Amino acid sequence: VDGAVIRITPNENQSPYGRSPEGGQFSNFVFQVFRHRRKQIGGTLQKISGLTRTTTLGKLKNIGIDSQSRAQELTLEQWRSLFDHFML
Repeated sequence: VDGAVIRITPNENQSPYGRSPEGGQFSNFVFQVFRHRRKQIGGTLQKISGLTRTTTLGKLKNIGIDSQSRAQELTLEQWRSLFDHFML
C-alpha cells in the first residue's frame, strides 16, 4: 500500500469570504453539508437549514442548482450561492 502526505495551504484570494466574519460561518456551513456528502443536496439543506422541502427546493431552483446534486459535485461559486441563500 502506498501512502502520501499532503499539505493544504489556504489561499485567501480563492476563499469565498477570506478572513471576514462570515468566513468561519462559511466553513461551518460547508462542514455541515459534507457531513452528508453521499446525500442529495436538497435533503441535506432541508435538514441543516430547518426550512420546508418546498422552500428548500424553490431556493435551489432560483439559484440554478439541481436538488439532486451532491456536495462534492458543486463548484466554489455554487457554494457561495448556497451559503448566501441558506445561511445569510
